[in-house]
Amino acid sequence: HERCEPLDQLLERLGADTTQGLDDAALKKKKKAHGRNKVFVSTVGFTEFPFFKEVPATAVVMREGRQKEVLAEELVPGDLIMLQRGQRVPADARVLECSPDLRIEMESIGYRKSDGRGPGHARNAVEVEETVGVWECKNIVFMGCKIESGSGKAVVIKTGATTALGVIAREMAWTDESGVEEGFSSKFDKFESAFEGKTEALARNIGLASDSGRCNCAVM
Repeated sequence: HERCEPLDQLLERLGADTTQGLDDAALKKKKKAHGRNKVFVSTVGFTEFPFFKEVPATAVVMREGRQKEVLAEELVPGDLIMLQRGQRVPADARVLECSPDLRIEMESIGYRKSDGRGPGHARNAVEVEETVGVWECKNIVFMGCKIESGSGKAVVIKTGATTALGVIAREMAWTDESGVEEGFSSKFDKFESAFEGKTEALARNIGLASDSGRCNCAVM
């Protein structure tokens, strides 16, 4: 559970260096192990859930002590990414440090538009208890979400199909593409209904449920 794992333990497990970033040797190994940071979505998925189109093409990352812009699909777990206002998050990541006004929108992953205290949802680098639901957890940012204000640095924890957006893409694949069943105004409404009933499975897929199977998520 990356949101509540002690930071030093998380960084060691990911092989992350908070000052220098990954070196070429570590990067090659991770690319081979994790593949591209890309979510593969069907035409229906793009049509019914247009936020898939908001995944950024590039990211600013720290590697071998230098900040550089790279293709977002080249990111791997353990990469250090820079978060800047107006940009979108290129992978699921845990915040390491940030300005007090860091806020992100979460509509891109199907969550509510605002926490009621300003645009988007506040983020910080504070470690949380395991009982805090991931959608309420403030130290995680998700692929595709727009940074409404502030800036920060985060370590990539999940890429591609293992991100929250990647799990949603797999859920979308379960939707009947031949038509809309009675009682649903759109395929996306049908998806939301099915998704609500699969929250615990989703949590397990992206590592958010407890070992006992208890889901720590708030229903979207």
